[in-house]
Amino acid sequence: MSRYLFPQRVSYAPSSQLLKITQNHLKYNFNNFFAIQNPTEDLLFTNLEVETIKSFFPSAQVLAYQTVSKTALKDSQNLL
Repeated sequence: MSRYLFPQRVSYAPSSQLLKITQNHLKYNFNNFFAIQNPTEDLLFTNLEVETIKSFFPSAQVLAYQTVSKTALKDSQNLL
């Protein structure tokens, strides 16, 4: 992946082939966050992780604990 060395956007890539691949790679929309939060309630620190990551996104939907179901997942399809 290319990295900017200067504010003028001079970049470095390990090879021209990798540079071409990264420039043509599709850019994804990372404005939405969707998580299934510890549905079996046996994972340590999952609550803290999900809440921390959620704070970085303008839009977030979290299915937590026992609220996870096929119906809830189908209702969340617009975020996936």
